[in-house]
Amino acid sequence: MPHPPRPAPLLDRATIDPGKPLIEFKDVRMGFDEGDVLRGVSFTVLPGETKVFLGESGSGKTLIMKLAAGLMLAAMCDLIVAADDAVFSNPVLRLTGAGVELLVEPWELGIRKAKEFLLTGDTIDAQEAWRLGLVNRVVPRVELEARTRELADRIALVPPVTAQTVKDSLNQTGTLMGKRDALKYHFMAHHWVHNTATALDALAARKAKGSMREVMAERDKGHPE
Repeated sequence: MPHPPRPAPLLDRATIDPGKPLIEFKDVRMGFDEGDVLRGVSFTVLPGETKVFLGESGSGKTLIMKLAAGLMLAAMCDLIVAADDAVFSNPVLRLTGAGVELLVEPWELGIRKAKEFLLTGDTIDAQEAWRLGLVNRVVPRVELEARTRELADRIALVPPVTAQTVKDSLNQTGTLMGKRDALKYHFMAHHWVHNTATALDALAARKAKGSMREVMAERDKGHPE
């Protein structure tokens, strides 16, 4: 049976201005029943890339938290295709942040590697992210859009009801393994840490710095406790 014709594209490539956003989202909210996980998140999507910004959520987020939130948001996707020069990091623990609101690393990297990744704040490159299972594919940056489209086109051959059912079953597997409960637990723990004397004192000290370069230099000296 022949496949149905592909719907007309939403964007005409001939009219795309590489210097202007393709899509803009403003003030996006994500949350559990207990409250917001994110609030004030904005995306500006340019041709071939996505930029993620994390707005205020009552916890005194800094620039480095915004970068860490990019990894958290990427991990919410079903599939991830990474450019070969992409890097991944969540370097906030020495800034007293308990990761970010959703602790995705145990589920994406495994518990032991997640401990190393979070406690060291080290950066991993795209090939290591692929080896660990954080991303599905690594492709040359210049081919990122085309290769991602190829993958999407292959997946689109699956009937929607089948794809949705299998996706739901896979997600339910994670739920039965405790993923949802683990995320909810860390969401509470994350905000508890933000209100400790250690975190509040560190936040005040960061605000007194003149730049993020100073903040990061101080971070890399370690915490005095």
